[in-house]
Amino acid sequence: MFNEHRIISLRNYYTKLMDRVVHWKVVLTNWQLGTRDANNGTLMAIQDLHDTLLRKQVKLDALTEILINRGLVSPEALLEKQIEVAVRLDQSMESKFPGVKTTDAGLDIEAEAYQETKDRLGFPL
Repeated sequence: MFNEHRIISLRNYYTKLMDRVVHWKVVLTNWQLGTRDANNGTLMAIQDLHDTLLRKQVKLDALTEILINRGLVSPEALLEKQIEVAVRLDQSMESKFPGVKTTDAGLDIEAEAYQETKDRLGFPL
């Protein structure tokens, strides 16, 4: 079966390490928003987002490495699927935010349609 004590030890180490890694959320948030009071709602919301993204990235990278190393997925198949999913996400975002499309050079914004989208979704001024 599996060694329960080893699993507990690994989980504890993983928890400590993840707590350490997510401290980067402070640097990332300050880079994005500038220095703000620790009780600022916007700061806390962006830090929560960075915390979640950092944790998910570690898990996703680990899972991907295991799948490739064990031969359960090929790097080619992984890239093909990532491309497929990225195209779907891009199309989904265009549907969610009419007036904005992505290009190789950045965002292509049709000002009037995008303003209607921002008004409908309640973007801050």
